[in-house]
Amino acid sequence: MKALFTNQLDWDAHPYFQTIKGAEVSAHLFIEHDGAITQFVNFNERAWHAGRSSYLGRPECNDYSIGIELEGSDFVSFTSAQYEQLAEVIAAIYKAIPKHVAT
Repeated sequence: MKALFTNQLDWDAHPYFQTIKGAEVSAHLFIEHDGAITQFVNFNERAWHAGRSSYLGRPECNDYSIGIELEGSDFVSFTSAQYEQLAEVIAAIYKAIPKHVAT
């Protein structure tokens, strides 16, 4: 689904895509089933991963959070490789910029 996070999705490739046509979505990181990681947005920049949101009463989560997406769906489970990479990424982010890790 890299095409979704780079706004290059073929809207005609699947009927569901028509329901989200025009949506602009991005994430800082994308972790594929095999554990491969792609960074789409610099951690110091805003990504559009949380939509209109709030956390603990603070609005606009996109302004102060890091979006990490895992490849998967309602029908395809996440893999051990994804969870292992996610754990490493979170540890690295916490070490570098602990204010971004919610506890």
